[in-house]
Amino acid sequence: MENKDNEVFLTTRKLLRIGRLLLNVRGGHLKPLGITAGQSETMMFFDKNDGATVSALKTHLAISHQAARNLVERLKQRGYLTATVSAEDGRERPVHLTAEGRELCEILKKNGTVAGGELLLCLSREELHTLNELLDKVETGLG
Repeated sequence: MENKDNEVFLTTRKLLRIGRLLLNVRGGHLKPLGITAGQSETMMFFDKNDGATVSALKTHLAISHQAARNLVERLKQRGYLTATVSAEDGRERPVHLTAEGRELCEILKKNGTVAGGELLLCLSREELHTLNELLDKVETGLG
Protein backbone atom coordinates (compact mmCIF):
# COMPACT_ATOMS: atom_id res chain seq x y z
CA MET A 1 0.00 0.00 0.00
CA GLU A 2 2.89 2.34 0.76
CA ASN A 3 4.15 2.12 -2.85
CA LYS A 4 0.72 3.11 -4.21
CA ASP A 5 0.54 6.03 -1.75
CA ASN A 6 3.93 7.21 -2.96
CA GLU A 7 2.85 6.87 -6.61
CA VAL A 8 -0.31 8.88 -5.89
CA PHE A 9 1.76 11.57 -4.17
CA LEU A 10 4.32 11.75 -7.00
CA THR A 11 1.63 11.77 -9.69
CA THR A 12 -0.33 14.50 -7.91
CA ARG A 13 2.81 16.64 -7.57
CA LYS A 14 3.59 16.12 -11.25
CA LEU A 15 0.06 17.13 -12.27
CA LEU A 16 0.29 20.27 -10.14
CA ARG A 17 3.66 21.19 -11.65
CA ILE A 18 2.36 20.65 -15.20
CA GLY A 19 -0.72 22.70 -14.33
CA ARG A 20 1.44 25.61 -13.19
CA LEU A 21 3.50 25.39 -16.39
CA LEU A 22 0.32 25.41 -18.48
CA LEU A 23 -1.00 28.44 -16.59
CA ASN A 24 2.26 30.30 -17.16
CA VAL A 25 2.23 29.59 -20.89
CA ARG A 26 -1.44 30.45 -21.08
CA GLY A 27 -0.93 33.67 -19.16
CA GLY A 28 1.68 34.70 -21.71
CA HIS A 29 -0.84 34.20 -24.51
CA LEU A 30 -3.67 35.98 -22.67
CA LYS A 31 -1.78 39.04 -21.45
CA PRO A 32 -1.60 40.75 -24.87
CA LEU A 33 -5.36 40.19 -25.24
CA GLY A 34 -6.03 41.89 -21.91
CA ILE A 35 -8.12 39.08 -20.46
CA THR A 36 -7.73 36.72 -17.54
CA ALA A 37 -7.75 32.93 -17.56
CA GLY A 38 -11.26 32.97 -16.05
CA GLN A 39 -12.48 35.32 -18.76
CA SER A 40 -10.91 33.09 -21.40
CA GLU A 41 -12.70 30.04 -19.97
CA THR A 42 -15.95 32.02 -19.91
CA MET A 43 -15.57 33.00 -23.56
CA MET A 44 -14.83 29.43 -24.62
CA PHE A 45 -17.82 28.16 -22.61
CA PHE A 46 -20.23 30.50 -24.39
CA ASP A 47 -18.58 29.75 -27.73
CA LYS A 48 -19.58 26.10 -27.23
CA ASN A 49 -22.84 26.83 -25.39
CA ASP A 50 -24.49 29.78 -27.14
CA GLY A 51 -27.48 31.00 -25.18
CA ALA A 52 -26.46 29.30 -21.94
CA THR A 53 -27.05 31.09 -18.65
CA VAL A 54 -24.78 32.36 -15.89
CA SER A 55 -25.98 29.40 -13.80
CA ALA A 56 -24.71 26.98 -16.43
CA LEU A 57 -21.36 28.80 -16.46
CA LYS A 58 -21.24 28.60 -12.66
CA THR A 59 -21.71 24.85 -12.79
CA HIS A 60 -19.21 24.38 -15.61
CA LEU A 61 -16.44 26.38 -13.89
CA ALA A 62 -17.35 25.17 -10.38
CA ILE A 63 -17.45 28.74 -9.03
CA SER A 64 -20.01 30.79 -7.13
CA HIS A 65 -22.94 32.38 -8.90
CA GLN A 66 -21.58 35.83 -8.00
CA ALA A 67 -18.17 35.02 -9.51
CA ALA A 68 -19.84 33.78 -12.70
CA ARG A 69 -22.00 36.92 -12.88
CA ASN A 70 -18.91 39.10 -12.43
CA LEU A 71 -17.09 37.32 -15.26
CA VAL A 72 -20.05 37.78 -17.59
CA GLU A 73 -20.51 41.43 -16.59
CA ARG A 74 -16.86 42.29 -17.23
CA LEU A 75 -17.00 40.63 -20.65
CA LYS A 76 -20.28 42.42 -21.45
CA GLN A 77 -18.62 45.74 -20.56
CA ARG A 78 -15.77 44.91 -22.94
CA GLY A 79 -18.29 44.20 -25.71
CA TYR A 80 -17.62 40.45 -26.00
CA LEU A 81 -20.94 39.16 -24.60
CA THR A 82 -24.59 40.15 -24.53
CA ALA A 83 -27.37 38.95 -22.24
CA THR A 84 -31.05 39.67 -22.76
CA VAL A 85 -34.14 38.60 -20.89
CA SER A 86 -35.55 35.34 -22.20
CA ALA A 87 -38.90 35.61 -23.98
CA GLU A 88 -39.90 32.23 -22.50
CA ASP A 89 -38.81 32.82 -18.90
CA GLY A 90 -38.29 36.38 -17.69
CA ARG A 91 -35.96 35.15 -14.94
CA GLU A 92 -33.42 33.79 -17.43
CA ARG A 93 -30.87 35.80 -19.35
CA PRO A 94 -29.31 33.74 -22.14
CA VAL A 95 -25.74 34.86 -22.89
CA HIS A 96 -24.44 35.20 -26.44
CA LEU A 97 -21.13 36.16 -28.03
CA THR A 98 -20.98 39.40 -29.97
CA ALA A 99 -19.10 39.61 -33.27
CA GLU A 100 -16.09 40.86 -31.27
CA GLY A 101 -16.54 37.95 -28.89
CA ARG A 102 -16.48 35.45 -31.75
CA GLU A 103 -13.30 37.05 -33.08
CA LEU A 104 -11.69 36.79 -29.63
CA CYS A 105 -12.67 33.11 -29.41
CA GLU A 106 -10.98 32.41 -32.74
CA ILE A 107 -7.79 34.04 -31.42
CA LEU A 108 -8.06 32.05 -28.17
CA LYS A 109 -8.47 28.80 -30.10
CA LYS A 110 -5.50 29.58 -32.32
CA ASN A 111 -3.30 30.54 -29.36
CA GLY A 112 -4.44 27.50 -27.39
CA THR A 113 -3.67 25.19 -30.26
CA VAL A 114 -0.20 26.71 -30.66
CA ALA A 115 0.56 26.53 -26.92
CA GLY A 116 -0.88 23.04 -26.60
CA GLY A 117 1.00 21.92 -29.67
CA GLU A 118 4.25 23.16 -28.18
CA LEU A 119 3.63 21.49 -24.83
CA LEU A 120 2.35 18.19 -26.19
CA LEU A 121 4.64 17.87 -29.21
CA CYS A 122 6.42 14.95 -27.55
CA LEU A 123 3.25 12.79 -27.63
CA SER A 124 1.98 10.71 -30.52
CA ARG A 125 -1.68 10.95 -31.59
CA GLU A 126 -2.35 7.65 -29.80
CA GLU A 127 -0.67 8.91 -26.61
CA LEU A 128 -2.71 12.12 -26.76
CA HIS A 129 -5.88 10.04 -27.06
CA THR A 130 -4.86 7.91 -24.06
CA LEU A 131 -3.94 11.01 -22.05
CA ASN A 132 -7.33 12.58 -22.80
CA GLU A 133 -9.13 9.42 -21.69
CA LEU A 134 -7.13 9.28 -18.46
CA LEU A 135 -7.68 12.99 -17.74
CA ASP A 136 -11.42 12.56 -18.37
CA LYS A 137 -11.44 9.70 -15.86
CA VAL A 138 -9.59 11.81 -13.27
CA GLU A 139 -11.87 14.79 -13.89
CA THR A 140 -14.98 12.61 -13.48
CA GLY A 141 -13.58 11.23 -10.23
CA LEU A 142 -13.14 14.77 -8.88
CA GLY A 143 -16.60 15.79 -9.29
